[in-house]
Amino acid sequence: MAYGNQLARTIYYRSPVILQDLACTAYGYQHRRRYRTPHFWSCYRGLQGNQWKSTADILTLQWERLTQLLRHAFTYVPYYRQQWTKLGLEPGDIRCLDDFRKLPLLDKETLRENAGLLFSSAHDKRKCYPVHTSGTTGKQLTLWVSPEAYEREYSFRWHHYSWSNTAIGAKVAYLAGHPVVDPDLKNPPFSRRNYAERSLIFSSQHLSERNLPHYADELQAFAPDMIEGYPSSLYLLAHCLNAAGIRNIRPNGIYATSETLFDFQRQTIERAFGCKVFNWYGNTERAGNITQCPAGSLHIQHEHAVTEVLDSAGRPVADGETGTLTFTGLGNLAFPLIRYAIGDTAVPKRGGCACGRGGELIDRIVGRVEDYVVSSDGRYFGRLDHIFKDTEKVREAQITQDRVDHLTFRIVTNPGYTGEDTNEILRQAQARLGTIFGIDIVRVDKIERGKNGKFRFVVCLLKPEEKPSFAPSEIPV
Repeated sequence: MAYGNQLARTIYYRSPVILQDLACTAYGYQHRRRYRTPHFWSCYRGLQGNQWKSTADILTLQWERLTQLLRHAFTYVPYYRQQWTKLGLEPGDIRCLDDFRKLPLLDKETLRENAGLLFSSAHDKRKCYPVHTSGTTGKQLTLWVSPEAYEREYSFRWHHYSWSNTAIGAKVAYLAGHPVVDPDLKNPPFSRRNYAERSLIFSSQHLSERNLPHYADELQAFAPDMIEGYPSSLYLLAHCLNAAGIRNIRPNGIYATSETLFDFQRQTIERAFGCKVFNWYGNTERAGNITQCPAGSLHIQHEHAVTEVLDSAGRPVADGETGTLTFTGLGNLAFPLIRYAIGDTAVPKRGGCACGRGGELIDRIVGRVEDYVVSSDGRYFGRLDHIFKDTEKVREAQITQDRVDHLTFRIVTNPGYTGEDTNEILRQAQARLGTIFGIDIVRVDKIERGKNGKFRFVVCLLKPEEKPSFAPSEIPV
């Protein structure tokens, strides 16, 4: 959901719950009308039929779309035309995957520096949708998505939902990063209704031992066909349901997104809801889609993107080895990302799947491990990169919790950063954390990386005895 500016959020939070429900419903109506188009239905039907084709046939479809993308990029996207011309390459020279790997990789810093050259001159920017992402490292990126790519993205999403026998238009409960409830609210309800899309949207900012029974009550009353959310949030809710012996919330499936799903989380969630947890890997850039099937395998969605898992020298890793995920998105011609190194890591897997679907597999996705921020009243906050999502003057960010009531935001800034950017960060933090934390913003020249080349976006320095007793012992720290 889009939440507007500070004034709009203030008006929304001060409105009665029924008006907040109507606001969510109005947004849902516009959202449904935007993506559920004839193009969406055409893509969805194609995915439903193609999933049962052989891997060779699916890769043939992928190659046809890739060659179209390369021709388009060379003709209409200045950045690729310049880069490939320097190498003496043009689309006709790319006849196989080995040829394709001659094209240079695109990292996030290069994308950020050349964003103006990556927009296709064949598209009207006024008709495209701007999207922002900070990723797990806190780096802010801005890119553009064509209406066709936007619609196509949702066809992949509902295609994956169908793997749990969840039909388009089913009732869905969300437990992710939507700030639909004032972070400082003390009393339930902690969810809001979107009647247009038959969804119940929970706050992930109010998860505490005291509040979780209210989440359970609201979920029982709604009786969702499917639940989607962050693994960290779903896990805390499942832990509460198991402790209370609640066994009457039985959706078709649980979809875990945006964070690494740990085995202990999966086990707890499946025990609580009596259904399978489906892991889903995607990104705001619309570059790459990896989905888990009922048999437990992670399937590369070849019609969505060309997926590579590469070593430090840019070579494909062997099965069972860890490499960097690199995607060439096949849907967004307005702002094509070709051989885009997303920054996450994965392990490829040889062989087919017992579910009968074609395509290649991933053994596991290694990246996206985050810590929690813990409040003095027992709430756990995860996935806080949204605080920096729309702040273009922040190059990198890291959140450190050194006391139960205090956070430090270490940021690396771009030229032009001002006090207003600081104020915007604090406003975004308050929208997601409330006023319970004192926050210091410290500008630094760089943020140190770990051995894997990435830094932890959230670092919790609290000792075990400083954390609320509700914290399940399995939570990684």
